[in-house]
Amino acid sequence: MLAGRTQLRLSGALQPVVRQMSLGLCLWYSRVMQRVWEYIRAFGSDWVTLMGGVGALLFTAVGTIWSVPPWVFWGIGAVLFIVSSFRVWLNERKTIEKLQEQIRTVEKGSSPLSGLFVIEQIKWEFGVRAQNGGFGWLAPDHPKPKAGTLILQIMVHIDARPARVVEDVELDLMGKRLPSDWKSSRISPEYQQFNYFNIPSWANPGIHKVKLVAKDSKTEVSSPEFEIDIPQQA
Repeated sequence: MLAGRTQLRLSGALQPVVRQMSLGLCLWYSRVMQRVWEYIRAFGSDWVTLMGGVGALLFTAVGTIWSVPPWVFWGIGAVLFIVSSFRVWLNERKTIEKLQEQIRTVEKGSSPLSGLFVIEQIKWEFGVRAQNGGFGWLAPDHPKPKAGTLILQIMVHIDARPARVVEDVELDLMGKRLPSDWKSSRISPEYQQFNYFNIPSWANPGIHKVKLVAKDSKTEVSSPEFEIDIPQQA
């Protein structure tokens, strides 16, 4: 009887620990899968571009001029796979170096009290949300369907030192501010996530220079300008 009660007490005491471990494992798994999915999307987009451009030309040239075994084509695909992986890494490396340079510039020209508050876009992509709530991505140069709302997804990177609460993130498009789905968050020291912006019907199709705007209770900062290409409507 005493052994049974002791076992029950130990079981009750371990429950909070097990619960915390389970929550931590779930958060870790979610974060890892987010990173994996981001890499797959970045790599897949670049690899498809290479296979559709340089790869198609190589396959056509080799198949037309010479009669070669199938392994040659597999070899070309493997080389393009390596090149695409390197290009994804290089793009991320350039972004990191650019942010590091911004940090050094701000730290040299700022007092210790002003700190650092920087916002940057990493990548963007258009999608369409249907009236029934469904969502789909738009391929490059693909027109927007007549039904549905055009959505712009942007990977937003924010660096804040010392830590601060970023209350809002907006997109400056054609002199107007578009809201996002950003939730007020404490940033310490840096953070990145996807944010979504509804593109209004008054935004003309074509290439536009835009910038992100991050705001806390006292400060507002803008990202460097970048270009987006709003698709035509079908």
